[in-house]
Amino acid sequence: MPGTSKSQKQKGPEKKIVYSDPKHGKSTECFHYIRHCGSGTNGVVWAATYKSKKTGSIIDVAVKLFKEDVTNIDYSFKREVETLRALRRVNNPNVIKIITSGREKELGRRFIALELAKGGTLSDAIKDKKITINDDIYAANAIWETLNGLAFLHSIDIDHGDMKPGNVLIKIKRHKNRLIAELAIADFSHSRKSPVGTVHEARRGTRGYDAPEIFTEKYVDKKTDVYSVGVILCVLLFGKNPFKKDGDFPSSYNEIKEWTLKGIEKLDVDWRSITKPAKAMLLRLLKCNPLWRPSARAAMNDEWLINTGFRGDEKNEYMRLNGRKHWISTESPSATVQAVHAVMRFL
Repeated sequence: MPGTSKSQKQKGPEKKIVYSDPKHGKSTECFHYIRHCGSGTNGVVWAATYKSKKTGSIIDVAVKLFKEDVTNIDYSFKREVETLRALRRVNNPNVIKIITSGREKELGRRFIALELAKGGTLSDAIKDKKITINDDIYAANAIWETLNGLAFLHSIDIDHGDMKPGNVLIKIKRHKNRLIAELAIADFSHSRKSPVGTVHEARRGTRGYDAPEIFTEKYVDKKTDVYSVGVILCVLLFGKNPFKKDGDFPSSYNEIKEWTLKGIEKLDVDWRSITKPAKAMLLRLLKCNPLWRPSARAAMNDEWLINTGFRGDEKNEYMRLNGRKHWISTESPSATVQAVHAVMRFL
């Protein structure tokens, strides 16, 4: 059982079994723990099932179990927890959903349970060649859903701070006897509450995805997230991050700064391999000056995104379903609990 040792199991009382699930076995009062997914500085992550108190239905979740000394966590970690609490009160299909939170009485640990995305991360899908690179339909729909989630976060005054393919999860759901995928933003370890129009102190996210103002300005705003989405679009269109040098990102801060400030047009990418509308969209997102960069909501209205991705009668059906055509479909989901790793990276 997570968070307990063998000796603790022998000395402590037997765990309370609230509901039975032959597939997954025994549970604590809150969850059936299936398997351990990872550990971090502030806790551990488990894939589990949870019985909803409202509906009685059993839900697959990813459970973050925090260390017992949570009262001693630093200010930045408390800020992340506040972000998650804010998300729990709202809902958007392109942002990972917070299911419940509280304290495991048997384990003496605080927890947050999130929606379990079984399709892995966008980074996994690109690496494993589960999606087509340099395809306008795939790229446009992936970026539209990512921007939709990001615009939603920005509308409730949350800056993500670390947008990258590894922090975009693939949810699998069924529609008319077909399994379709939907993207959802996850990992709020760099996020912060920031009202529209305000700026905050710059801090780095992930090498190769940070906006130029991270290196040149003392303060940044929501446009920094938009730049990072532009780099994600680069990866979808070119099959690689354009800021990589000899297969890897520059190792020093000065090298990263130099390469980022060059601007996308001066980097070694084959512009002839992508369409002109896609290039125009890319250049808008990757403007070095954030004042010239669109907001996430404005970027969703780009001509390339609006005109790409629909085929024939699919438009009306998918507009009713989710406002867009889903960017990928599959006969069977990639059933792996490794998908929760991106969600849990702040532990």
